Amino acid sequence: MAGNNSNKTINKKRNRWFDDQCEAELEKHNKLRLKMLTQRTKETSYLKQRKICKAVIQEKKRRHYEDKLKDIEEKYKNNLVRNLYRGIRNEKRGYQAQLAY
Repeated sequence: MAGNNSNKTINKKRNRWFDDQCEAELEKHNKLRLKMLTQRTKETSYLKQRKICKAVIQEKKRRHYEDKLKDIEEKYKNNLVRNLYRGIRNEKRGYQAQLAY
């Protein structure tokens, strides 16, 4: 019974925009950071990777929110008022973790 973690969240991927490309760039970033901290190497490769990683993540987020906005606009144009306000409410609330019981 000690291994039963019933209070942990089930949904690990809370961000729909976070995909394999973001994960790969973040993994490279973390490896270079660890290497820089342990071996006291120059920061240039780490800083380049950090800049790349940040740009990839920002682009994915931007594209995700643009798609969400287009979806909400489509609902408005098609007179789907209930779904429109659901979409707006969900975006206002943001992410809310669901606990597994």
